[in-house]
Amino acid sequence: MQAMEPVVASNDPPGYVWLTKLLPTTIMINTFANFFTLLISVGAYGPAGHFWSSFEVFITLAWLFFLIALTLGIVASMILTYQRHYVIDAFRRGRNGGLGSKSWIERCAVALVVKVPLGLVIVVFMLLGFLFCSLCVSSHCLAVGWIGFVWALLMMVLAIVAWVWMEHA
Repeated sequence: MQAMEPVVASNDPPGYVWLTKLLPTTIMINTFANFFTLLISVGAYGPAGHFWSSFEVFITLAWLFFLIALTLGIVASMILTYQRHYVIDAFRRGRNGGLGSKSWIERCAVALVVKVPLGLVIVVFMLLGFLFCSLCVSSHCLAVGWIGFVWALLMMVLAIVAWVWMEHA
């Protein structure tokens, strides 16, 4: 079965192409991670008691961050589908190019995708989910959990530094 690829033209701006390639992967990863963490947090422990262990808190926070990343990815995918022309035009003008004289919904869509680094925000929320999953692992195996924690933190810092570097290049 072939993976769904977004339609991009050869003359589309690099920021638009990058975001359209990023979204299907992040949506797939966050869907799986969201299902997995929800299954663990709700299925394994039943109804919540008065006292939550650190494992339950961390797995619930991981679920929350995966859910936020998933919903942002879906919203961004819808914006890139239904407001494609305006988003491409805004990417061509650049981050400081203004929103133009469009309707308020088109200006909001362009501002969300182009003015706010939406791809970076999605990746950071996804990595926060993995960060809290590694804290859950550390409650069972300290060394492996903290290695995962440091790795997720390093990837988050690397994503932010790469975005800042690409912005100023």
